[in-house]
Amino acid sequence: MLGEIGNILWLINRSTLHISAMLQNAEMKSGSRINMDIIEDIKDLPWPEEGDSIFAPSNNYKHNACFHFVHNKMNLYADGYLYAAETLIDSVISSADRVNYIDAKVYPILFLYHHHVELRLKDIISKGNSLLDKDDKFPQHHDIYELWCVAKKIICKINEHSKDKQPVNAVERVIKELVKIDRDAMGYRYPYDKEGNLLLKDINNLNLDSLCRTMKKITTFLDAVGEQIYVYLDYKQDAESNFM
Repeated sequence: MLGEIGNILWLINRSTLHISAMLQNAEMKSGSRINMDIIEDIKDLPWPEEGDSIFAPSNNYKHNACFHFVHNKMNLYADGYLYAAETLIDSVISSADRVNYIDAKVYPILFLYHHHVELRLKDIISKGNSLLDKDDKFPQHHDIYELWCVAKKIICKINEHSKDKQPVNAVERVIKELVKIDRDAMGYRYPYDKEGNLLLKDINNLNLDSLCRTMKKITTFLDAVGEQIYVYLDYKQDAESNFM
């Protein structure tokens, strides 16, 4: 019964008569009455058409996304993944029940947060090394704990006179939690690894309220550190230009 309806939804053409015939056939095979009102819903489904293009022009220019408008691309990318994560998580938390696909949305939410942290840490490493007169390249891997270990040294060096170590310790603890769930974010993208083994098998549930509340603090801290480094870099460059 469900298989018949599934085939109808994905394999039919847009002909109402053809849809009706297939539904009646499924009804005869299953012995159950199918609500024929589904025809009207199926007719309204978006369907591929000749000439479709993601680059098709639109009169609504406000919805044009510009790829090269901002100079600091790393910040732009990091912000984008964070905004997307927060938008998704808000859509879940604002819902009155679990119907809003919470069990499906948790995977992209975690991936978006993970990738935001990765990009922000790489930016801190790159710009922090420039501030400290070191090679401004960042590690080319996706292990956010290893990236954090490098970034933490830079953060502590820049703030060596600060006695408040609590924020740094708190960030490290949360990053360790993220890595414990999924070190390279593979399990947020695929249910199985290349050998067919189930990923994320050691975690059964995650409260999105707690995730959102905690990640808001972590992302705020990393953003503040990034802004601090940019301000110091501006001061440094101004000072160096005055001596030239």
